[in-house]
Amino acid sequence: MPSPKPLEIKLENHPQDLIRQLTHIYSAAFKPPPYNKTTAESQTFSIGFDNILKRDDFRLYVAWDKDRPIGFAYGYHLNPDYGWHKVLGPPLTKAGHGHWLNDAYCLAEMAVIPGYWGRGIGGGLHDALFENVSSTHQLLSTMQDDSTNGYQMYIKRGWINLLENYWVSQVDRMYRVMGRLPA
Repeated sequence: MPSPKPLEIKLENHPQDLIRQLTHIYSAAFKPPPYNKTTAESQTFSIGFDNILKRDDFRLYVAWDKDRPIGFAYGYHLNPDYGWHKVLGPPLTKAGHGHWLNDAYCLAEMAVIPGYWGRGIGGGLHDALFENVSSTHQLLSTMQDDSTNGYQMYIKRGWINLLENYWVSQVDRMYRVMGRLPA
């Protein structure tokens, strides 16, 4: 049972020490519908985390319920060598939004354990991640489903749809790219 008191959200300086817990949160958050992510996708998240730690301006915030991590958000400044430019650059450019990749900070992943959904934890993680970020643009990719808590939270925080209904290789669901100008 989640504690009724406010949770703590803090920047983690040693994220590699939390990979097992973050993978558990990721799996728990994205296994239920409408996400339906597989065990293999959770393992891919875990395996790729070491490489993500090396990205420019990487920051990880974790929400804690006492000594238990129950949510996280991480992001980084997009570098032209990252997949965003290679995979999403052409369709964003075709849609008239290629300039959003210039000087962009990306919310790469955010997840909260389902028992904690609807309590503002995702919003707190989001806001902490973007606080004091210096960039011209902010980007994220999320599943193409208007009903998710995440999508509703993004809309309330000023995100707009830049690219919709694109497929990510090897997964059976559609995604959208959203953008926001820093406040």
